[in-house]
Amino acid sequence: MKILWKILELFVKIVSLNQKVLHIKRFFNSFVIFVALTLTVGFLGSLLCLINLDDDLSIEQRMRSTLILQILTLVIGHVVFKGIYLFMNCDEFYDLLNWMKNFEHREFDDLLRDYGKKYTRMTTEWSQKLLRFMFAFYTFGASSFTVEILFFTKVVIVPFIPTSNLFGNGIAIFLQIVISTVAMCAMVFFDILPILTGLHIVCMTFIIRDSIKKLRIARAPTEADEEASILGRSKLLKVIQLLHCELLIKLDAFCNTFSMLALIQLINSFLLLLFILFTTNELTSTLTLKASFFGAMMEILLICLLGQIVSMQPEDIYDDFCQTNWYEMSIVDQKHFLFLPANGSEELRPKGRRNLQH
Repeated sequence: MKILWKILELFVKIVSLNQKVLHIKRFFNSFVIFVALTLTVGFLGSLLCLINLDDDLSIEQRMRSTLILQILTLVIGHVVFKGIYLFMNCDEFYDLLNWMKNFEHREFDDLLRDYGKKYTRMTTEWSQKLLRFMFAFYTFGASSFTVEILFFTKVVIVPFIPTSNLFGNGIAIFLQIVISTVAMCAMVFFDILPILTGLHIVCMTFIIRDSIKKLRIARAPTEADEEASILGRSKLLKVIQLLHCELLIKLDAFCNTFSMLALIQLINSFLLLLFILFTTNELTSTLTLKASFFGAMMEILLICLLGQIVSMQPEDIYDDFCQTNWYEMSIVDQKHFLFLPANGSEELRPKGRRNLQH
């Protein structure tokens, strides 16, 4: 996971043009320029080839070339628009990334340490599995697209390089492979970042819910044990409140930051599905179209997963609080609970006073 956080941090710094890094290391300047030129050449080149197709091609070849260029334009445009949005909101992305990176080695309070270790370990395992799956999936998509344009359907993405000689043809092929690789890496980064953030938010939710269960303790047999139990639950309540306030802040940042990325992703996925639905049977046999279909379905499933995280209602945690035997708590803690929904969280999330109104 350390390598993953370093790679994600590198991507955020590159896309956000972090001046502290760009002024210290010249490598980042060259890398940023290379990535920007690659995506620009791929996007503009595919548009230019889409407008000016070779007249010597047959009708079927022209249809195949048009379809592949349209898909290429959508994919690279998808990456470019997400990159622009990340550049405009780089501070929010960087804060969430630092929070996730520190979450793995975070020292929880003694009362929550067991739950913290349990769900942090679970989050790390699922993050690694998702990263392997997405990298393998997008590698398949990029490889399918590259093989299609190089061997089956001759499509020149870089139209200003002459392919009449062997040297120019080699450069064009190399640039096509580079464009596919850069687009694939960018799509993996843009898709894995919201999923990792959502997993860490869900991890915090599980920690809070399991901690609330510790408050539901039966009445102690002796008065001394009862007083000690009340003091312990009072301390646990304060720890839960601090963690819950942090959850509200991160959930609000998650909703504000990734909503536009999800919208761009949804539009791109539906456009790809429209291309698949309105193509002929001859074109559906192309390897690129099959990879695009699975890619669109993958994007829609990711949006559904993120939608489930966004739809989380923090008030549900208050419902768990309501099921606690509050008559066993001290009067101070009971008053503390009554004002908890309105204590700092009302401005972050709507319906903050729901439990007070009902």
